[in-house]
Amino acid sequence: MKTLIITVGTRQVGWHCQDGVLRCLGADGDRGHPPHLEELYTEIEMQRDYHEPGNNDSRWGVRHLGEQYYHLCQLQEDFSSVELLLDGKIIQDLVAEGLGQVILWGTDQPETVPWSFRRADTLWLAELMAGKIKQTWPMLVVDVWNPVVLANKSNLIRQEIEEFIFPYVLDYLQDNPDEPFTLAIANKGSAPAIATTLEICAAALVRECEVQMVAPEEPVPLYLEKGEYRTACPATEFQTVAIGDYFWPLERRRIISAWKRGDFREAKFLLKTHQSRYYAVYRLAEYLAWASNWQINNALKQIQNAWLKSKTTCAMIEPDRINSWREQVNLILAEPETAEVKFPLTWESCFLIELQLQRDSYTAAFMQFAQTVERLLSIRSREENWTAKGFVSSSNSSNFHSLIDGWGKLGKLDSHSNWLNLLHQIRNKRNEIVHNASSLSPDQVRSLWTKGQFDITSDSQNMRSVLWEKMQEVLIQISNSAWPTSNEPLLKQLHSWGLQQLTAS
Repeated sequence: MKTLIITVGTRQVGWHCQDGVLRCLGADGDRGHPPHLEELYTEIEMQRDYHEPGNNDSRWGVRHLGEQYYHLCQLQEDFSSVELLLDGKIIQDLVAEGLGQVILWGTDQPETVPWSFRRADTLWLAELMAGKIKQTWPMLVVDVWNPVVLANKSNLIRQEIEEFIFPYVLDYLQDNPDEPFTLAIANKGSAPAIATTLEICAAALVRECEVQMVAPEEPVPLYLEKGEYRTACPATEFQTVAIGDYFWPLERRRIISAWKRGDFREAKFLLKTHQSRYYAVYRLAEYLAWASNWQINNALKQIQNAWLKSKTTCAMIEPDRINSWREQVNLILAEPETAEVKFPLTWESCFLIELQLQRDSYTAAFMQFAQTVERLLSIRSREENWTAKGFVSSSNSSNFHSLIDGWGKLGKLDSHSNWLNLLHQIRNKRNEIVHNASSLSPDQVRSLWTKGQFDITSDSQNMRSVLWEKMQEVLIQISNSAWPTSNEPLLKQLHSWGLQQLTAS
């Protein structure tokens, strides 16, 4: 959903007069503008007067004129003569992009402020715009916000923003956590203090949602000659800039680094600013974060039921790949959970081993590796009924030591087999870490293979890859030959896809 906040300035509202001239309610004959205010008072047969008789600085202005035209529209129940001089094109285009709500911020300064300043308040222009928007786009929710605050006091303006806009955005995000939200801001015509303060406050929201600054381009010329009068020209073009784009060059490296390391929570936090560009990657980061916390089943269910069905995801990925991933996740999560199904889910956990190696967390990587070895042996033992075949005893059917020996008996391996020796080395090292709270260096992990008479390079530059390759060999060796060990884990494929998206631009 997208919400547009428009700070209403004096020259944003026009009126289609009976003589065919489009007059601006804020054009008062100053700085090259035509005397439209005078002409608009004439249009409704009203003599322009003074707020304070005898005070030449208190002449009626936009505040008074806007109120007269608003009541006229209310009486006629028709706002069709109102023209959105700067914002019509913006709203029209944003509706096609999911715009659901418009908030109009009109100025309404305290009565303690001299009329010479209050006369330019835009609270009634905001009401005119609201009526026009509701009549033209009835599907939009339109709210008018007229805080009574000085238009040149940034600290007071900031307090109003913090009490209204911040809670509005945060409450919406809390109630709609799975829906992308964009806050668009058009502040072209507002007072400088309002425009600057709103921009600064909006920047503070980029960690919560996408924030866009929308700037209409004033037409050239602003007015065209029409007989003896000059008619206003509405804006037909506008520029949109996502505030998060300013942060992208600084954050891109951090996001890519976090993604490579498997720190998906940090990646998601940083990607929140860039959802318009990377929404599918942003959502994927959340599910991969669950997986890295061993919530693999829940993560895959969300990927199956939400992510792979999302229009955003499907628009970014070719159909063949989407279908392949759907088939994989359906197989992994098939019911009931037989041994054949438990293996794909276990195979997915191998991805976590590689992530730990990428972080240089060799102890954690080894522990996850050892647990995966034990689980694969346990699955085989139950599926192939090793107890009935005498490979393991019923009292020790879940014992790691017994499972290793049972696997050796299944394969008719000699008790001095290098593979059995390696598996027991892995078991002993796992127990040592658990019992003694010890840690492992890369060389200590590597030594498990060298002691088992396995060839393994000592290339320290590529040690992560070398160890992961050797661990994969073990996992494949102990798996049932009927299991699809040649398939790359789906989580690994999704991780690679996300990294490709982040590094492509």
